[in-house]
Amino acid sequence: MRWYDGFRNSDFFKKWFSLTYIQAQPVSDRDFTQFRVLGRGGFGLVFGCMKDTTGQMYAMKTMNRKRVKMKKAEDLCWNE
Repeated sequence: MRWYDGFRNSDFFKKWFSLTYIQAQPVSDRDFTQFRVLGRGGFGLVFGCMKDTTGQMYAMKTMNRKRVKMKKAEDLCWNE
């Protein structure tokens, strides 16, 4: 297995290993940096954000629980 030992000592292996480790981690709202409000809806806001580990841009929807329960729209939110 000489080819495997050569790969294990290369920079490609280090990049692959770190990427695999990052992908295995669960995602939470703390992994993102929020920038600005992109839109407003009936239940909350949509923010433009960036994932800290990859730099990828996303849109994050936040919903106000009180407003959702007040309008009795839990099923509607789960369908979105």
